[in-house]
Amino acid sequence: MYFDYRLVANLLMHEILHLYQRSGKEPIEERSEREWQAYTEMIFHQRFPQLPTLSNNLQIQFAKKALKYYQQMGEESSLQDKYLSQKNVLEIVLKQLESEEKIHKTENNNL
Repeated sequence: MYFDYRLVANLLMHEILHLYQRSGKEPIEERSEREWQAYTEMIFHQRFPQLPTLSNNLQIQFAKKALKYYQQMGEESSLQDKYLSQKNVLEIVLKQLESEEKIHKTENNNL
């Protein structure tokens, strides 16, 4: 059986990040914020830069999950305001990834 080590490493980091979020002086109570942070970390690797980059397809999936949790924070809420600039960057990255994936599929169909 084969497991993509990049995916496994990122999924482990996702869960480890949840441990950090729930411990310490100021635990993050809001689930949508915890998930937003964990899924965006899987794309940007700001806290864990040594992690391998995921495939475009997986990055697209996780970016969409992050945006779903952003929406769950509540329309124009203080949480959404807190992460607005990061959300804008994520939307740009998502468009780039989707464009690259579309090109890749077109190239494969032409083979």
